[in-house]
Amino acid sequence: MPNILFRFYAPNNTEPMTLLNTVEAEVSLPRMLVAALTVGRPSWAAWLQHGGYSTMECTWRAAMIMANVAVSERDDGTRAFEASQAFRHLDPSEEGAATFFIAGAMTKIVAELFGVPALYHLDTLHHYSSFIGPTLPQVAMLVNATRRPDFIGPNAGMRYGVFESKGRTHHSNDPLRVSAKEQTAMINTINGLDPICRIACITSFGNRQMTVDVVDPTDYHKDAFSMKTENADLKEPFRLTQQLFHENVTHEKIVQHSKFKMVKLEAADLEFGLRQDIYETLEFGSNTDMEAQLKKRGRKESIVYPDSLISRLSVVEDGKEAVASDGHFVRVGPSWERWMRSTDAQS
Repeated sequence: MPNILFRFYAPNNTEPMTLLNTVEAEVSLPRMLVAALTVGRPSWAAWLQHGGYSTMECTWRAAMIMANVAVSERDDGTRAFEASQAFRHLDPSEEGAATFFIAGAMTKIVAELFGVPALYHLDTLHHYSSFIGPTLPQVAMLVNATRRPDFIGPNAGMRYGVFESKGRTHHSNDPLRVSAKEQTAMINTINGLDPICRIACITSFGNRQMTVDVVDPTDYHKDAFSMKTENADLKEPFRLTQQLFHENVTHEKIVQHSKFKMVKLEAADLEFGLRQDIYETLEFGSNTDMEAQLKKRGRKESIVYPDSLISRLSVVEDGKEAVASDGHFVRVGPSWERWMRSTDAQS
């Protein structure tokens, strides 16, 4: 399987930052696709209850990976994910959109390593949450703040981590790492508790290899705000999947001794699914029931940074399918297998 270069940086405010460790970890294509299909803002299909919007969005998300990410073979015989030739011919604004999306998927993978199975985009929470800050009142703080992080997500103990995602066409650098770190520090407490982590995650395509920088600051900014999420819709990260199942013919499949509800995305040449018990909670359960599911999927053991993360990254998975910690599943079809054997992405 192809490698991604992960670099773990010390949580400090200095330049240059201290590089704690570097690891090339094998990440399967299905695991990357699961993250790409499930991260980010809710689909318009969550609001437009007709017309195949979720099917089109999931196909678009898969196509973004196939068009902009390639697999290269290196002199030592190993393989790595890198930017495709098609990506290199995009104009700067198009490159920015592609790297923003890919970086979000990689942030989802990093969040899973910290025991956080599902990410909530902060912009989707402002209708449900209250915000208290030193300079801006309530919801206006979230709407107007330009230095807020992108995501938060709960672990098994329903304590939240904070995540900022950035993507760059070429190399990341210390000013960018410091800026991203400061954005994660803009949240003081969530539901009265300190975040379990504040992760700055920067994905770049320098050195002909996808590289993910991980910085975990330990403190919060003097202008940070606190938030409460008691009324948040815990089902929100699963709405795209839910609407996808409403739009398509589904079937059941046993994966790793568990029953999954599945849909075949013909245009994307992949199977996409969700554990049956999570789907039933999504359809018929309450917010409390979904909280119980998240508690099952996350972890709340103490984080050993970064050694325990490296061991989790290095777990070799099946090359054709993967199950994410939030219960989503992807199995790729023949076109993806050909793509993996090629030296560049198919447009």
